[in-house]
Amino acid sequence: MKNSIFWGLLSALLLFSCGNNKSHFEQIHEGNGGIPPEDYEISEAKKLVNSLLDEGNYQRALQVVDCLEKDHVLSAVGANYFRGIAYSKEGQLRTSEWYWQKNMVARDLRPEDLYFYYETAASLSNLLVNKNNYEGALRVALPAVTKMEETNNGPDLVHAILHESIGRCQLSLGSDDEAAVSYALAFKKYLEMADADSTAEGLRHAVIDAFNTALSYQHAKHYSEELVWTKRTDSLLVPYRAKRGASDAFAEHVHTRLNLQYAIALQALGLAEEAAAAYKAYEASSYGQSSYGRIDATAYLVKAKRYEEAADNYRELDEVLNEWGIDYSLDNIRGFLARKFQANVGAGRKDSALAVATHAFEVLDSAIERAKLSDAAELAIVYETHQKETEIAHHQANLSRQRLLGTVAVSLLVTSFFIFYILYRRRAQRRLQATFNELQTAYDQLDKTTAAKERIESELRIAREIQKSMVPSVFPDRPGIDLYASMQPAREVGGDLYDYVLLGDSLYFCVGDVSGKGVPASLVMAQTTRLFHSLATQEKQPAQIAQCINAEMTDEKVTHGMFVTMFIGLLNLSTGRLVFCNAGHNPPVLGGDAVGGTLLEIIPNAPVGLWPDLVFEEEEIESIKGRPLFVYTDGLTEAENADLQQFGEERMLETLRRTQFRNSRQVIEVLREEVERHRNGEEPNDDLTMLCLRIDL
Repeated sequence: MKNSIFWGLLSALLLFSCGNNKSHFEQIHEGNGGIPPEDYEISEAKKLVNSLLDEGNYQRALQVVDCLEKDHVLSAVGANYFRGIAYSKEGQLRTSEWYWQKNMVARDLRPEDLYFYYETAASLSNLLVNKNNYEGALRVALPAVTKMEETNNGPDLVHAILHESIGRCQLSLGSDDEAAVSYALAFKKYLEMADADSTAEGLRHAVIDAFNTALSYQHAKHYSEELVWTKRTDSLLVPYRAKRGASDAFAEHVHTRLNLQYAIALQALGLAEEAAAAYKAYEASSYGQSSYGRIDATAYLVKAKRYEEAADNYRELDEVLNEWGIDYSLDNIRGFLARKFQANVGAGRKDSALAVATHAFEVLDSAIERAKLSDAAELAIVYETHQKETEIAHHQANLSRQRLLGTVAVSLLVTSFFIFYILYRRRAQRRLQATFNELQTAYDQLDKTTAAKERIESELRIAREIQKSMVPSVFPDRPGIDLYASMQPAREVGGDLYDYVLLGDSLYFCVGDVSGKGVPASLVMAQTTRLFHSLATQEKQPAQIAQCINAEMTDEKVTHGMFVTMFIGLLNLSTGRLVFCNAGHNPPVLGGDAVGGTLLEIIPNAPVGLWPDLVFEEEEIESIKGRPLFVYTDGLTEAENADLQQFGEERMLETLRRTQFRNSRQVIEVLREEVERHRNGEEPNDDLTMLCLRIDL
């Protein structure tokens, strides 16, 4: 209470003194013998602002930050950090991000700014991760970590938080091995902090980190890793309880939540009995019996297909949200009402499911309107702040200009007009000569640039023709075999590929898509096509072909970090038996069924070229005689029009189903026309490759 009163009085004095010639710290310490404030001003400022933020007095905190910056106690970097914190606590995340991004591009940071730079990096990267902007978060976190490690300074807690954010990004982007390293570095840093802390606080951070890491693996559906981190969290609770200042309530709550984590992971791994035992322990806890606990429990209940219990738990959803003071935002509609609908459908409660769906539609409009208003309000704050800063900068510039003009005017009065005129003439002649020289150089450069441009365009045309020659343009002329394929690069050269090899009654074929575009992707495409043709000629099985291509393509010198999705098939022309391996590619469409064509449900595998020693699984269909098989790249389904609407799988299936099959070429040409109609004049955003095949032997 005394601290709150002290900081309240100090903030009031600061606001009163804001704008005076002396800073508030100077005024305070003049009464104590004029002790120089330089050594403790920043520390005192941080305490003052943090106390206001802890009290929830965000507007007062913003006013204090403005005054501290004006008094030069806080730098612009420090002030922007605290502004971002205040706005984030008010839920105005767009404004927070705007202030924090300013710190990330600040130049010539002073030593006292580094603390705020690192804190900003941790806060901003966490915000961007929560917005699913993983690339943006990495662009913030990685340079900050590098700077901390190069200079060997910075708060240990921030260092650990940054590694944790990097791990979340890498896991979400599919870089599992890199994510494991980052998570391990964060956890190691937390344990080092715990060893150096005689209280329970350091170990508390380690518990929270391990728990959040387990939760990240759960969201990524990596349940084995989730189980490892859940056990790791559990193992920390005993030493935590033994530390001075440990909270039994915190330890008990974490232990309860871990039982639910165990239940979800074990159920996903097929260990239903162990999962049920863990859930029973969770259910028996006081938190598990609370309204909040029952809502959390639905994640396990739905996974265990205990829909009745999940639907019962969701009856308290509105009451819980009201108690939490939470409105139905777009995220909450998706996170709560969609799951409630799923639970009621699974439980066979059609009326309840319909009621949930109706409720979702009722609150959707208001949620959209609130989101628009919130965005508009935040944009207004950002705009007003930007305008305010611009006006201040203009005002300061005008003052400086006026002072400068006064000084120059005095100097000009004592300067001879004739000397000025002569100097001006000489300078003008030099400028004229320099301009002439620059113009001549520009003309010469233009000739060179034009010639170089024409040469590059000519080389790209040649490269395009070479690439087109690498994929077959002539298809089997054999009774009973109808095969046709086409490839349209989005640029002069592209990264899509297709090929086939006919050996007696064995027809090998493939369709692939390199992860990049342009010339680098075309080089990888050429290498992949060559490898497929060579391996097919050796009569290897599809999975073996994928394995061998992967072994070759995981060499960075070959692919420069790119990978290739592929569908590799081997068709026996006598029996119609299809053996295939899908390496991260789009599932093909098999026609001839009751609905006129369906996407194959297949094992996805990983693309080739990602990691060495990948094992690829193979599948087979007994016979596809008389049934057209359509294989394509995502340049078909992701083709966009001016409104950024994609062609999509549904439109593709609808087109295939209504197209009366005459031959493979006709099917591909119909789809190509539909894609062009959908684009409506827009340039292609990706390479488009299609292959259609049917045998009637």
